[in-house]
Amino acid sequence: MTARTGRRDHVPSPPGIRAVLFDVDYTLIRPGPVFDVEGYVRNGRRFGLTLDPERWPLAQRAAWEAVERRRAANGHEHDMSLIPAVTRAVVSALAGEEACRSTPEACEACARYQADQWWDLANFTVFEDVQPCLKRLRSASMKIGLVSNTNRDLQAVTTHFGLGPYVDVAIASVDVGVMKPEPQIFLACLDRLGCGPEAAAMVGDNEYDDMRGALAAGFALAVLLDRRGRQRKLAERGEPVHAPAIESLDELPALLGL
Repeated sequence: MTARTGRRDHVPSPPGIRAVLFDVDYTLIRPGPVFDVEGYVRNGRRFGLTLDPERWPLAQRAAWEAVERRRAANGHEHDMSLIPAVTRAVVSALAGEEACRSTPEACEACARYQADQWWDLANFTVFEDVQPCLKRLRSASMKIGLVSNTNRDLQAVTTHFGLGPYVDVAIASVDVGVMKPEPQIFLACLDRLGCGPEAAAMVGDNEYDDMRGALAAGFALAVLLDRRGRQRKLAERGEPVHAPAIESLDELPALLGL
């Protein structure tokens, strides 16, 4: 992991960065309201379920625990069933144990429906700061790649959101059989870009998958995109933070010295 301090000040960008890799979900594209608590509650009604919005914090923790269990079982191998496992955990937590015991078919059908929504790009929007940032990087002759833990066709993603003119290479975990933070997925993208890790930066929203993985692959820089400002709040309390961290992609070009 990069140096951690009690401040959120940016660390200087290493010279000679020639390629920037980006995570996709929550970094470039924003999941829509179907994945919020209101979306789950609304879709629960399709299946005769009463999902309790007050249990949302419990559901969020259940989702995280589901991911951790899958990691423990499968390591960093690409996991085709990760999203269904997450939606199943969320629905179960919102429905409660009694509902899951009495109507297991309805709970499972709701979870499958929610998982299917994840693969529909109509349920996502591109963050407003993405295209201006990519355009600025491209104008500076930066090579641009995407790395994502997903079953998606990333070519479809770049086309749908108008990112094709800026993205040189896109690698999904389904393409290489391993998921971030496994260094192999990062290096596979760099290999296709024709760039070594010593001249590459990674930008993503997940400290474990994106930061740890890129640094383990030898990247010169790993930038945490913290859109909710959590790192800043930690720094204000004097707690350790990841450096560098930015709250918008508008900050990235300057961080890279552009």
